[in-house]
Amino acid sequence: MEQWAVIAEGERAHWDYVPFERVGPLCFGMTREAAGAVMREAGFVAEFASIDRRGPHGRQRGTFRRHRTDPWAPSYDVLAYFVDTIGLTCVVVGARSGPQVVMDGIRLIGRPPSDVASELVAHLEERGMGVQFMPSGDVGSTDLGVFPDAQRGGDTLVSCALFGRPNTRALSVWDSIPNDAWDRI
Repeated sequence: MEQWAVIAEGERAHWDYVPFERVGPLCFGMTREAAGAVMREAGFVAEFASIDRRGPHGRQRGTFRRHRTDPWAPSYDVLAYFVDTIGLTCVVVGARSGPQVVMDGIRLIGRPPSDVASELVAHLEERGMGVQFMPSGDVGSTDLGVFPDAQRGGDTLVSCALFGRPNTRALSVWDSIPNDAWDRI
């Protein structure tokens, strides 16, 4: 694999997204132990790290990737964020080698960001939902808990996505996505 290579569609795992419920096998609210088990079963290597221990709600990040020996492989395929008392609150799927995530027929990962944005805007407008723009200029939706973004893939940009769900600690979708997640896309 060459530096910055993007894997082909046929080589990706294929997941579906059910807003505020699950991203593939990862269900919002599940424990990190349960997430590690389902991801290992799906062929991913799991690593967990604490990202915030202040206050009563410790936060951890799970880094999942397919087992690869390629020195140019991305550092993650999927990131998952957990709060001790709440469980899974946020999922990030990488552009270059993450699973293809499909929401209502829209393929969200590894595509030209403008194509994903056009399809998402049409989807939101057809359903009377608001179109929102992130500070990066990308289109997202708090109504669906999905925020496509872009990562470098060779000399082009390809789409990745962040998924979040409000909870008892984060009353909005924005609040359910830690700064660490935005920093890693």
